[in-house]
Amino acid sequence: MANQQARQDKNKAHALIGHSKVGDDAETRQIIVIDGGIATADVEYDTLIDEASATVTYIGKCAAGSVATTDEAIWKIKKIDSTSGTKISFADGSTSFNKIWDDRATYTY
Repeated sequence: MANQQARQDKNKAHALIGHSKVGDDAETRQIIVIDGGIATADVEYDTLIDEASATVTYIGKCAAGSVATTDEAIWKIKKIDSTSGTKISFADGSTSFNKIWDDRATYTY
């Protein structure tokens, strides 16, 4: 698990942001520890789905509230191709939020 830790001594709160890998998809969960208690919160994403053909579907995720911005590199895009079996792959092999939704068909999958 890749982690970034931040500590605020003023109110004795510790925040831990981690990435947990589930299958081919990485999800982010925020874990907050305050005076020994633990709370978790899932990070929400906006999602666009493009059924480009009968055998190809693109799914894009970006930070909540950013869905109108399709021309900036803020997207994680995956392609589902059922031409021969079902293959799910990410744009240029990247699970980071660094792709442009408008360019989804031009990436290598």
